[in-house]
Amino acid sequence: MFKNSLSIPIYQVQIGSFKDLIEENRMILRRAMLKHGFKPLETEWWHFTLADEPYPDTYFDFPIRVQ
Repeated sequence: MFKNSLSIPIYQVQIGSFKDLIEENRMILRRAMLKHGFKPLETEWWHFTLADEPYPDTYFDFPIRVQ
């Protein structure tokens, strides 16, 4: 199975003429995230993790409230 540069199978992109635009938008997201200190999960184009995560072994499970 051929995969593109963002690790998404080509057959999942079944929207014809929008394929190039979708790929371009994914690359915009990827470049922005890399520029700002995030690293990609190579098997999921949409998944990024903060490269220097200050609490890598902590799961935060509390509500965030605006005051």
